Amino acid sequence: MSVRSADMMPKDWAAKAPEYIVEAQELGVRIRPPSVQKSHLGFHIVSEGEIYFGLNGIRSCGKTASMAVINARANIPFQDINDFISRINTQKVNTKVFESLVYAGAFDTMGYLRQDLLENIQVLYDYKTNCQEYYERLQEIKNRETENENLVKIVERRNELKKLQLKKNGRELTTEELEWLQETDGTRKKVTLKVKELPTLPELTRHKSIPIDLIQMMKQQEYIGCFLGKHPARLLFPEAEALVNAYEGIKMVVCGMVSEIRDFKTKAGQQMAMLEIGDGTASAKVLLFPRDYQKVIRKGKLPAVRQMIKVTGKISKEAPVIEIFAETIDIHRG
Repeated sequence: MSVRSADMMPKDWAAKAPEYIVEAQELGVRIRPPSVQKSHLGFHIVSEGEIYFGLNGIRSCGKTASMAVINARANIPFQDINDFISRINTQKVNTKVFESLVYAGAFDTMGYLRQDLLENIQVLYDYKTNCQEYYERLQEIKNRETENENLVKIVERRNELKKLQLKKNGRELTTEELEWLQETDGTRKKVTLKVKELPTLPELTRHKSIPIDLIQMMKQQEYIGCFLGKHPARLLFPEAEALVNAYEGIKMVVCGMVSEIRDFKTKAGQQMAMLEIGDGTASAKVLLFPRDYQKVIRKGKLPAVRQMIKVTGKISKEAPVIEIFAETIDIHRG
Protein backbone atom coordinates (compact mmCIF):
# COMPACT_ATOMS: atom_id res chain seq x y z
CA MET A 1 0.00 0.00 0.00
CA SER A 2 1.55 3.24 -1.12
CA VAL A 3 1.40 6.02 1.46
CA ARG A 4 0.75 8.44 -1.40
CA SER A 5 -2.51 6.70 -2.18
CA ALA A 6 -3.68 6.53 1.44
CA ASP A 7 -6.54 8.98 0.86
CA MET A 8 -8.05 6.69 -1.78
CA MET A 9 -10.65 4.05 -0.92
CA PRO A 10 -9.85 0.84 -2.87
CA LYS A 11 -12.96 -0.83 -4.26
CA ASP A 12 -11.59 -4.25 -3.26
CA TRP A 13 -10.46 -3.08 0.18
CA ALA A 14 -12.13 -5.96 2.08
CA ALA A 15 -10.39 -8.60 -0.05
CA LYS A 16 -7.05 -6.81 -0.14
CA ALA A 17 -7.07 -5.60 3.48
CA PRO A 18 -4.73 -8.26 4.96
CA GLU A 19 -2.18 -7.58 2.23
CA TYR A 20 -2.38 -3.80 2.73
CA ILE A 21 -2.13 -4.06 6.52
CA VAL A 22 0.89 -6.39 6.43
CA GLU A 23 2.61 -4.14 3.90
CA ALA A 24 1.83 -1.08 6.01
CA GLN A 25 3.25 -2.76 9.11
CA GLU A 26 6.40 -3.68 7.21
CA LEU A 27 6.76 0.01 6.30
CA GLY A 28 6.25 0.97 9.94
CA VAL A 29 2.82 2.50 9.20
CA ARG A 30 -0.07 1.83 11.55
CA ILE A 31 -3.62 1.82 10.20
CA ARG A 32 -5.94 2.99 12.94
CA PRO A 33 -9.69 2.35 13.15
CA PRO A 34 -12.08 5.06 11.94
CA SER A 35 -12.52 8.02 14.29
CA VAL A 36 -15.09 10.83 14.28
CA GLN A 37 -12.26 13.03 15.59
CA LYS A 38 -9.54 12.15 13.06
CA SER A 39 -10.93 10.36 10.01
CA HIS A 40 -11.66 11.93 6.64
CA LEU A 41 -13.69 10.53 3.76
CA GLY A 42 -10.98 8.10 2.65
CA PHE A 43 -7.79 6.90 4.32
CA HIS A 44 -6.05 9.90 5.83
CA ILE A 45 -2.42 10.36 6.85
CA VAL A 46 -2.20 11.96 10.29
CA SER A 47 1.56 11.53 10.65
CA GLU A 48 4.35 9.67 8.86
CA GLY A 49 3.59 6.42 10.68
CA GLU A 50 -0.15 6.72 11.19
CA ILE A 51 -3.14 6.42 8.85
CA TYR A 52 -6.79 6.61 9.90
CA PHE A 53 -9.44 4.45 8.25
CA GLY A 54 -11.90 6.53 6.19
CA LEU A 55 -15.48 7.07 7.34
CA ASN A 56 -16.75 6.30 3.84
CA GLY A 57 -15.38 2.76 4.24
CA ILE A 58 -17.81 1.98 7.06
CA ARG A 59 -20.82 -0.11 6.11
CA SER A 60 -24.12 1.84 6.08
CA CYS A 61 -22.30 5.14 6.56
CA GLY A 62 -21.90 6.45 3.01
CA LYS A 63 -20.47 9.63 1.56
CA THR A 64 -23.33 11.95 2.57
CA ALA A 65 -23.25 10.91 6.23
CA SER A 66 -19.43 10.89 6.28
CA MET A 67 -19.24 14.43 4.93
CA ALA A 68 -21.89 15.52 7.46
CA VAL A 69 -19.61 14.33 10.30
CA ILE A 70 -16.50 15.89 8.74
CA ASN A 71 -18.24 19.24 8.10
CA ALA A 72 -19.72 19.33 11.61
CA ARG A 73 -16.29 18.67 13.12
CA ALA A 74 -14.47 21.15 10.83
CA ASN A 75 -11.36 22.25 12.75
CA ILE A 76 -12.88 21.92 16.21
CA PRO A 77 -12.87 18.41 17.76
CA PHE A 78 -16.08 17.21 19.37
CA GLN A 79 -15.97 17.85 23.12
CA ASP A 80 -18.17 14.89 24.07
CA ILE A 81 -20.96 12.74 22.71
CA ASN A 82 -23.58 15.43 23.36
CA ASP A 83 -21.50 17.96 21.45
CA PHE A 84 -21.31 15.46 18.58
CA ILE A 85 -25.08 14.93 18.51
CA SER A 86 -25.82 18.66 18.83
CA ARG A 87 -23.50 19.63 15.93
CA ILE A 88 -24.32 16.98 13.34
CA ASN A 89 -27.25 16.97 10.94
CA THR A 90 -29.31 14.12 12.40
CA GLN A 91 -31.23 13.77 9.13
CA LYS A 92 -27.99 12.72 7.41
CA VAL A 93 -26.34 11.05 10.40
CA ASN A 94 -29.37 9.12 11.64
CA THR A 95 -29.50 6.45 14.34
CA LYS A 96 -28.58 3.70 11.85
CA VAL A 97 -25.45 5.61 10.78
CA PHE A 98 -24.62 6.31 14.43
CA GLU A 99 -24.87 2.57 15.17
CA SER A 100 -22.48 1.84 12.28
CA LEU A 101 -19.99 4.39 13.64
CA VAL A 102 -20.15 2.74 17.07
CA TYR A 103 -19.60 -0.79 15.72
CA ALA A 104 -16.71 0.47 13.59
CA GLY A 105 -15.03 1.91 16.70
CA ALA A 106 -15.33 5.53 15.56
CA PHE A 107 -16.09 6.79 19.10
CA ASP A 108 -13.35 4.83 20.88
CA THR A 109 -10.98 7.80 20.81
CA MET A 110 -13.62 9.82 22.70
CA GLY A 111 -13.48 7.33 25.57
CA TYR A 112 -16.99 5.85 25.40
CA LEU A 113 -17.69 2.13 25.74
CA ARG A 114 -19.38 0.83 22.61
CA GLN A 115 -22.08 -0.97 24.59
CA ASP A 116 -22.96 2.22 26.51
CA LEU A 117 -23.45 4.11 23.26
CA LEU A 118 -25.47 1.34 21.63
CA GLU A 119 -27.79 1.16 24.64
CA ASN A 120 -28.36 4.93 24.60
CA ILE A 121 -28.64 5.75 20.87
CA GLN A 122 -32.32 6.67 20.96
CA VAL A 123 -31.96 8.53 24.26
CA LEU A 124 -29.10 10.64 22.84
CA TYR A 125 -31.04 11.50 19.69
CA ASP A 126 -34.24 12.15 21.66
CA TYR A 127 -32.29 14.51 23.93
CA LYS A 128 -31.37 16.69 20.95
CA THR A 129 -34.97 16.69 19.69
CA ASN A 130 -36.35 17.38 23.18
CA CYS A 131 -33.87 20.23 23.70
CA GLN A 132 -34.93 21.81 20.42
CA GLU A 133 -38.60 21.48 21.43
CA TYR A 134 -37.81 22.90 24.91
CA TYR A 135 -36.16 26.05 23.56
CA GLU A 136 -38.78 26.42 20.82
CA ARG A 137 -41.46 26.30 23.53
CA LEU A 138 -39.64 29.01 25.52
CA GLN A 139 -39.72 31.21 22.41
CA GLU A 140 -43.39 30.38 21.85
CA ILE A 141 -44.15 31.37 25.46
CA LYS A 142 -42.32 34.67 25.00
CA ASN A 143 -44.20 35.34 21.75
CA ARG A 144 -47.50 34.40 23.40
CA GLU A 145 -46.83 36.80 26.29
CA THR A 146 -46.13 39.66 23.87
CA GLU A 147 -49.25 38.75 21.88
CA ASN A 148 -51.38 38.69 25.03
CA GLU A 149 -50.02 42.06 26.13
CA ASN A 150 -51.22 43.52 22.83
CA LEU A 151 -54.57 41.73 23.15
CA VAL A 152 -55.07 43.20 26.65
CA LYS A 153 -54.61 46.67 25.20
CA ILE A 154 -57.21 45.90 22.52
CA VAL A 155 -59.68 44.58 25.08
CA GLU A 156 -59.16 47.65 27.29
CA ARG A 157 -59.74 49.97 24.31
CA ARG A 158 -62.92 48.05 23.34
CA ASN A 159 -64.27 48.40 26.85
CA GLU A 160 -63.58 52.16 26.80
CA LEU A 161 -65.45 52.61 23.49
CA LYS A 162 -68.40 50.50 24.65
CA LYS A 163 -68.70 52.52 27.87
CA LEU A 164 -68.58 55.69 25.85
CA GLN A 165 -71.27 54.29 23.52
CA LEU A 166 -73.56 53.43 26.45
CA LYS A 167 -73.03 56.68 28.34
CA LYS A 168 -76.14 58.87 28.27
CA ASN A 169 -74.33 62.05 27.38
CA GLY A 170 -71.50 60.31 25.54
CA ARG A 171 -70.46 61.13 22.04
CA GLU A 172 -71.37 59.01 19.04
CA LEU A 173 -68.60 56.67 17.83
CA THR A 174 -67.03 57.38 14.50
CA THR A 175 -67.47 55.04 11.55
CA GLU A 176 -63.87 53.89 11.93
CA GLU A 177 -64.38 53.14 15.63
CA LEU A 178 -67.54 51.18 14.91
CA GLU A 179 -65.78 49.18 12.20
CA TRP A 180 -62.86 48.50 14.55
CA LEU A 181 -65.24 47.24 17.24
CA GLN A 182 -66.79 44.90 14.72
CA GLU A 183 -63.40 43.65 13.55
CA THR A 184 -62.17 43.00 17.08
CA ASP A 185 -65.37 41.41 18.31
CA GLY A 186 -64.60 38.33 20.39
CA THR A 187 -60.99 39.33 21.06
CA ARG A 188 -59.67 37.57 24.18
CA LYS A 189 -56.36 36.71 25.74
CA LYS A 190 -54.93 33.40 24.52
CA VAL A 191 -54.25 30.52 26.89
CA THR A 192 -50.88 30.76 28.63
CA LEU A 193 -48.48 28.07 27.38
CA LYS A 194 -46.86 25.73 29.87
CA VAL A 195 -43.08 25.31 30.02
CA LYS A 196 -41.87 21.89 28.90
CA GLU A 197 -39.67 19.90 31.26
CA LEU A 198 -35.97 20.50 30.67
CA PRO A 199 -34.53 17.28 29.14
CA THR A 200 -31.80 15.44 31.02
CA LEU A 201 -28.81 13.96 29.24
CA PRO A 202 -27.85 10.36 30.08
CA GLU A 203 -24.62 10.19 32.05
CA LEU A 204 -22.10 8.16 30.08
CA THR A 205 -18.77 7.46 31.75
CA ARG A 206 -15.67 8.21 29.71
CA HIS A 207 -12.59 6.02 29.94
CA LYS A 208 -8.89 6.52 29.24
CA SER A 209 -8.81 3.32 27.18
CA ILE A 210 -11.54 1.21 25.62
CA PRO A 211 -11.26 -2.59 26.02
CA ILE A 212 -12.42 -4.51 22.94
CA ASP A 213 -13.58 -8.11 23.29
CA LEU A 214 -13.75 -10.80 20.61
CA ILE A 215 -17.42 -10.17 19.80
CA GLN A 216 -16.74 -6.46 19.30
CA MET A 217 -13.69 -7.24 17.13
CA MET A 218 -15.85 -9.49 14.96
CA LYS A 219 -18.56 -6.82 14.71
CA GLN A 220 -16.00 -4.17 13.80
CA GLN A 221 -14.67 -6.41 11.02
CA GLU A 222 -18.22 -6.80 9.74
CA TYR A 223 -18.56 -3.01 9.44
CA ILE A 224 -15.12 -2.08 8.08
CA GLY A 225 -14.32 -5.24 6.13
CA CYS A 226 -11.08 -6.17 7.90
CA PHE A 227 -9.34 -6.63 11.22
CA LEU A 228 -6.98 -3.89 12.36
CA GLY A 229 -4.21 -4.84 14.72
CA LYS A 230 -3.75 -8.47 15.69
CA HIS A 231 -6.26 -10.86 14.17
CA PRO A 232 -8.58 -12.44 16.81
CA ALA A 233 -7.76 -15.95 15.57
CA ARG A 234 -4.12 -15.37 16.45
CA LEU A 235 -5.17 -14.14 19.89
CA LEU A 236 -7.23 -17.31 20.40
CA PHE A 237 -4.49 -19.60 19.06
CA PRO A 238 -1.17 -17.92 20.00
CA GLU A 239 0.74 -21.10 19.19
CA ALA A 240 -0.22 -20.86 15.50
CA GLU A 241 2.14 -19.41 12.91
CA ALA A 242 1.19 -16.58 10.57
CA LEU A 243 -0.11 -17.68 7.16
CA VAL A 244 2.19 -15.18 5.50
CA ASN A 245 5.08 -17.42 6.63
CA ALA A 246 3.68 -20.53 4.90
CA TYR A 247 6.23 -22.34 2.72
CA GLU A 248 5.53 -25.20 0.37
CA GLY A 249 6.35 -28.66 1.65
CA ILE A 250 6.45 -27.96 5.38
CA LYS A 251 4.01 -28.94 8.11
CA MET A 252 2.52 -25.99 10.02
CA VAL A 253 0.01 -25.07 12.66
CA VAL A 254 -1.99 -22.07 11.40
CA CYS A 255 -5.28 -20.42 12.27
CA GLY A 256 -7.85 -18.06 10.83
CA MET A 257 -11.47 -17.10 10.47
CA VAL A 258 -13.55 -19.16 8.05
CA SER A 259 -14.83 -17.00 5.21
CA GLU A 260 -16.07 -19.68 2.79
CA ILE A 261 -17.02 -23.37 2.92
CA ARG A 262 -17.48 -25.85 0.10
CA ASP A 263 -18.67 -29.31 1.14
CA PHE A 264 -19.07 -31.68 -1.79
CA LYS A 265 -18.62 -35.23 -3.03
CA THR A 266 -16.18 -36.61 -5.56
CA LYS A 267 -17.32 -38.49 -8.66
CA ALA A 268 -16.82 -41.67 -6.64
CA GLY A 269 -19.28 -40.35 -4.05
CA GLN A 270 -16.68 -39.66 -1.36
CA GLN A 271 -17.02 -36.64 0.91
CA MET A 272 -14.48 -33.81 0.82
CA ALA A 273 -14.41 -30.09 1.60
CA MET A 274 -12.57 -26.83 1.06
CA LEU A 275 -12.45 -24.02 3.63
CA GLU A 276 -11.20 -20.50 2.98
CA ILE A 277 -9.52 -18.92 6.03
CA GLY A 278 -7.65 -15.72 6.82
CA ASP A 279 -5.55 -14.60 9.78
CA GLY A 280 -4.92 -10.95 8.94
CA THR A 281 -1.58 -11.67 7.25
CA ALA A 282 -2.85 -13.77 4.34
CA SER A 283 -5.63 -16.11 3.29
CA ALA A 284 -5.48 -19.82 2.49
CA LYS A 285 -7.51 -22.73 1.18
CA VAL A 286 -7.76 -25.63 3.61
CA LEU A 287 -8.41 -28.91 1.76
CA LEU A 288 -9.97 -31.98 3.35
CA PHE A 289 -9.57 -35.03 1.14
CA PRO A 290 -11.86 -38.08 1.40
CA ARG A 291 -9.22 -40.16 3.22
CA ASP A 292 -8.95 -37.53 5.96
CA TYR A 293 -12.50 -36.12 6.01
CA GLN A 294 -13.99 -38.29 8.77
CA LYS A 295 -10.81 -38.11 10.83
CA VAL A 296 -10.54 -34.31 10.62
CA ILE A 297 -14.22 -33.41 10.89
CA ARG A 298 -15.23 -34.64 14.29
CA LYS A 299 -18.83 -35.89 14.45
CA GLY A 300 -19.04 -35.11 10.74
CA LYS A 301 -19.61 -31.39 11.38
CA LEU A 302 -17.74 -28.66 9.49
CA PRO A 303 -16.98 -25.32 11.14
CA ALA A 304 -19.32 -22.45 10.26
CA VAL A 305 -18.53 -19.28 8.35
CA ARG A 306 -16.95 -16.67 10.67
CA GLN A 307 -15.83 -19.30 13.19
CA MET A 308 -12.20 -19.27 14.30
CA ILE A 309 -10.26 -22.46 13.65
CA LYS A 310 -6.76 -23.88 14.13
CA VAL A 311 -5.42 -26.12 11.37
CA THR A 312 -2.50 -28.53 11.43
CA GLY A 313 -1.42 -29.66 7.99
CA LYS A 314 1.07 -29.67 5.15
CA ILE A 315 1.49 -26.63 2.91
CA SER A 316 0.94 -27.79 -0.67
CA LYS A 317 1.13 -24.33 -2.25
CA GLU A 318 2.52 -21.08 -0.91
CA ALA A 319 1.58 -17.46 -1.68
CA PRO A 320 -0.04 -15.97 -3.66
CA VAL A 321 -2.54 -18.90 -3.42
CA ILE A 322 -1.81 -20.82 -0.23
CA GLU A 323 -3.20 -24.35 0.03
CA ILE A 324 -3.06 -26.59 3.09
CA PHE A 325 -3.79 -30.32 3.31
CA ALA A 326 -5.54 -30.49 6.70
CA GLU A 327 -4.64 -33.21 9.20
CA THR A 328 -6.50 -31.77 12.20
CA ILE A 329 -8.94 -28.89 12.70
CA ASP A 330 -9.80 -27.36 16.07
CA ILE A 331 -12.81 -25.06 16.27
CA HIS A 332 -13.08 -22.24 18.79
CA ARG A 333 -16.54 -22.52 20.31
CA GLY A 334 -16.45 -19.55 22.66
